[in-house]
Amino acid sequence: MIDLAVPAGQNRLADEDLVRARKWTVALVRPPGYAHSGALLEAAETLMYALRRLGREAGFGRFDVDAEALVVLGAHLLPAAFELPRNAVIFNLEQLPAWAEIHGADAHFYLDRLMRHRVWDYSQANVAWLAARGHARAAHMPLGYVPELSRIPARVQDVDVLFYGMPNPRRARVLEALRGRGLRVEVLQGVYGEERDAWIGRAKVVLNMHYYESKLFEIARVSYLLANRKAVVCEHSVMGADDADLRAGMAYAPYEQLAETCEALVRDDARRAALERQGFELFSCRDQVRTVAMQLGEVPPLDAVAESPAFPTALHLGSGKDFRADCLNVDISASWQPDLLLDFGVELPWGQPLRTGRFGDIRLHENQFEHIVANDVLEHIPDLVQAMTNALRLLRPGGEFLISVPYDLSLGAWQDPTHVRAFNENSWHYYCDWFWYLDWDEARFDLVQMRESLSEFGQSLAAQGQELAVIMRTPRAVDSLQVRLRKRYLTASEREIYRQRRAPAVDAGGGR
Repeated sequence: MIDLAVPAGQNRLADEDLVRARKWTVALVRPPGYAHSGALLEAAETLMYALRRLGREAGFGRFDVDAEALVVLGAHLLPAAFELPRNAVIFNLEQLPAWAEIHGADAHFYLDRLMRHRVWDYSQANVAWLAARGHARAAHMPLGYVPELSRIPARVQDVDVLFYGMPNPRRARVLEALRGRGLRVEVLQGVYGEERDAWIGRAKVVLNMHYYESKLFEIARVSYLLANRKAVVCEHSVMGADDADLRAGMAYAPYEQLAETCEALVRDDARRAALERQGFELFSCRDQVRTVAMQLGEVPPLDAVAESPAFPTALHLGSGKDFRADCLNVDISASWQPDLLLDFGVELPWGQPLRTGRFGDIRLHENQFEHIVANDVLEHIPDLVQAMTNALRLLRPGGEFLISVPYDLSLGAWQDPTHVRAFNENSWHYYCDWFWYLDWDEARFDLVQMRESLSEFGQSLAAQGQELAVIMRTPRAVDSLQVRLRKRYLTASEREIYRQRRAPAVDAGGGR
């Protein structure tokens, strides 16, 4: 909320003050009774997390006089007479030429406010527009990716098309056309935060459709969807060079073909999954930390993966005789000649140089891999909680852990004397729904898929029409489980659950 009691500033924040500032506040203007400030929330969080990753103390708050620097989003919603403090940086997400034209004479108060302060602007066109009017310190700050915003939980996708935004006739025509094609369409208005995220998680496709015929690209909306691996159908847009690369990560269609494009994507699971991956990969390359660092006079060093394009994005755990050229192959036994000799069941040597034959010296760090593959490995690891924690930290948000393990009633579960456990359907609860027991206060896994590999005996039972639930309870009927887990950051409500329900220990019976 806005603290109107903060005294007015006299001058803009000096360059050296911005660089030296260690304590930051990110403030989102939320006038009483105006819900639509929520549309700027993800952009505000993106800046906050980027500042934290650069070692700054940053949080949401009022216009805190103790903060050394302040980033303000939604400054156009402040009363005309309100003066920001001198340590304020305005982050502008308005299309300034269109905004000035729409508001006419009433636009001058905001434009005057921009001229009095340092401006970070999401659009290069806005920066040029301000520069033409004499603003010498407006800087381009495109919206980018931070891992913390990849956080929407995986859900059953029972909604075909989701649209959120203000209604008008041009939007209504497309939505009715979608319903006429037999699709389930959900429309949200004034819904933000976790309630909106729950709907996003349920949607197969999210539609980005313009309100105005000017068709300016809504990067603040689309970026959050791409960060969460959503299939986006986007109406043809007026895009700056900043965002043109994202076209390939969306189903990009003219207004007249939006309904047809949505339907085709809803009915094609493989194409939709490929688009989800493509959109995430394109957007996640836009590093918000690096962009903010440049404005602060810092350039963080490239990590080992970025320095070596040949370095794989997948980790093959317990590679053994199944050496994979497109992975970093890790094993505990040197006899298999893996890329890296490593015990995954202990705390990893984070940040330390590790010698590999194919990639030279590398360093392990958080959010490093897109996939981790573990076939017939987890049953050998004594400290499985440590191994799962290592995997969670190594995976990027949205990254997946692909697992194959022996079923606890299978014939082979205990034939290998080096097995220390077997698995069943309930073996994944603590890594997903009961994350607080493991002291996971930042991220967790979602169980995306679990499949059963039936033995010949199990296949014969299935051929006789026996239900899967009965087959699963029948000894020797199931050989193994194939499990797909996906990493995501905790939502605000889950962080609150962690604080309230974290237990110092689990009772001997394994109860909750």
